[in-house]
Amino acid sequence: MTVDKKIDANQGANQETPTPSAPAAKKTNGAAGPAAGTRRQRIIKDPNELASLVLMHIDAVHARKDDLTAAIKNLADITKQLTRAYGEHSKTIKALQQRIKTLEDKEVV
Repeated sequence: MTVDKKIDANQGANQETPTPSAPAAKKTNGAAGPAAGTRRQRIIKDPNELASLVLMHIDAVHARKDDLTAAIKNLADITKQLTRAYGEHSKTIKALQQRIKTLEDKEVV
């Protein structure tokens, strides 16, 4: 016995049979693809094709996750560099303020 599953071509969501009374919730996570208004569904009967499609979506998610991980690491590195530069500049400013104060004290005396 085979169960026909409908696969949303854009989302990859499995649906047994669509119910006309309940509209499907569209979760695009803020991204509108080229077919944002026209969602086409196709019926996949072959389990191998379904497995292939699911694995393809899993790979896409992992690739996106890797991209986001790299971006977070880059932001962390930039934050460390900015913090180090701020600390050095703050130290330099304090040293210059101390030097100005010393020179002003020498002029008064």
